[in-house]
Amino acid sequence: MIKGQKGFIYPITLSIYLLVISFFLVITGIFINEKKTFKDSKLLLTQEYYFMSSIKELEGELQSGKYNLSGEYRYRKGEVTYSIERISDILSKVEYRLYADQEAPIIAYSYFDMEENRMTKWVEAK
Repeated sequence: MIKGQKGFIYPITLSIYLLVISFFLVITGIFINEKKTFKDSKLLLTQEYYFMSSIKELEGELQSGKYNLSGEYRYRKGEVTYSIERISDILSKVEYRLYADQEAPIIAYSYFDMEENRMTKWVEAK
């Protein structure tokens, strides 16, 4: 060993090693967070698509006058059940329950106006 070095290489190597490891951990954390966000967004968009498809199909049935008071629509990764309740002569309330990738169903309501012959309001309960 040369007399003038006095352990200079080891601290520099250790600090560079710790810097690289810290950078790798930060990048890994960002990647995991983005992957979780992507999965949650995909699930949310799938649920919205299932609700919207169910509303459009049921609205068409209500407009034609040929509908059941309860039923279900099956999709690839879930199912939506519905039940129709007459509130008044011109207004019906439809309750939807979405079962998709979760234990508890997501509940939503829409209102069908017989005079306008379309869905007028949409409320997602949970």
